[in-house]
Amino acid sequence: MRSRRLQGTLLGKVWDYINPLVQFSVYFLVIGKLLGLERAVPNFPLYIFTGLTTVQYFIGGLQATTDSFTRNRVLVRRAVFPRELLPASRLLSEFVALGPPLIILVIVALAFGWRPDAISLALAVLGVVLMAVFTFGLGLAFGVANVFIRDTRQVVGVITTLSRWAVPIIYPWTLVPDRFGDGWITTLYLANPVTIAVFGVREAFWHPTVDTPFPPIPVESVLIGCGMTVLAVVVGYLVLRQYQFRMVQRLRWST
Repeated sequence: MRSRRLQGTLLGKVWDYINPLVQFSVYFLVIGKLLGLERAVPNFPLYIFTGLTTVQYFIGGLQATTDSFTRNRVLVRRAVFPRELLPASRLLSEFVALGPPLIILVIVALAFGWRPDAISLALAVLGVVLMAVFTFGLGLAFGVANVFIRDTRQVVGVITTLSRWAVPIIYPWTLVPDRFGDGWITTLYLANPVTIAVFGVREAFWHPTVDTPFPPIPVESVLIGCGMTVLAVVVGYLVLRQYQFRMVQRLRWST
């Protein structure tokens, strides 16, 4: 049976493959070919797609968790259960939806001579888990805020737009220390959990296909990124606990 999301469509699940391919094509043709950045990064198509796939999960996950309480207002009003399960389930569903882009990623990687490596894949999983937990923490806070302030979705839209450029999807991260040095700007830039996840996925899929990979992310930035993730979850839980009753009341009177 076709899902409600796919009812009335002609191509159905094919769109799950078309959309990431269109995004990839735009980045590759404009940034790679037109601006010539492909000459600075070996195996540039694979480099782009690893970053694009990873960041897309963050974007979809943050948008879904932000809407998790308002879209399930009936359930929130009438049932007694841990409310944090709603953003967690939306985040999990976004990961399931990531299946088609992951299939494309594996195909592209194989075309460049990729061979699986257990340690590299484990690093990729750890990076994605870190990003998912970070997204969950943000989603808790933004989800509660979205019940009271509908401008929250616009704020999340700005964050997702910036994330496409604040993370090295199409450019080498070495441009940042080249421009700003090895100071706190570079450290915080690399401490972004989304950036750490991109590095992990690239370590698994892009790194094995090149002879001269870029330098790894510093350990100091990874530790700061882990701290940022813990802070996001703690703040998210505190916001939910503080405003949970008022949130239920607000949703009870809203249409």
